[in-house]
Amino acid sequence: MSIHDSLYQPATTDITSDEFFPTVSVGDFQQLYRLHEYTEDLIESELIQAVITINHQLESFKIQVISKGYSSLAERPSTTVNGEHRDCFLYQRAVMSLAKANVLKQYQTIFSSDKAEHVAKTNDDTYGFWLAASQRAVCQLQGELFISAELL
Repeated sequence: MSIHDSLYQPATTDITSDEFFPTVSVGDFQQLYRLHEYTEDLIESELIQAVITINHQLESFKIQVISKGYSSLAERPSTTVNGEHRDCFLYQRAVMSLAKANVLKQYQTIFSSDKAEHVAKTNDDTYGFWLAASQRAVCQLQGELFISAELL
């Protein structure tokens, strides 16, 4: 543990959208995705963007769930995993994975020349991983099959 880690205090801000979807904790995101070195403003901004994107992707799913009489994702019957509502977990995973991908994409802009090239290549792979993790969670939440393809 570095001195930076020992001084680190997670954010206490929450990102809320509409009443259907769960709140997303900035501090949980920082801790779960190991983003201690990024500014809270950057993290919060990327989480807001991710919430907007994922909520848009889930709009028709949300309408279907509401039409069945559930006013929130947490009310929808679902299994629990480790005491957590499966669908709420998948929503959080989709949002946080997308935000992580976008935070990492911005990271490569702070380096110069040689290191930037290396970071850019590594981040392209990592960006793809987190983007796929987000979409996998969206598909699982909607009960759809996730298929990933790679161009050769």
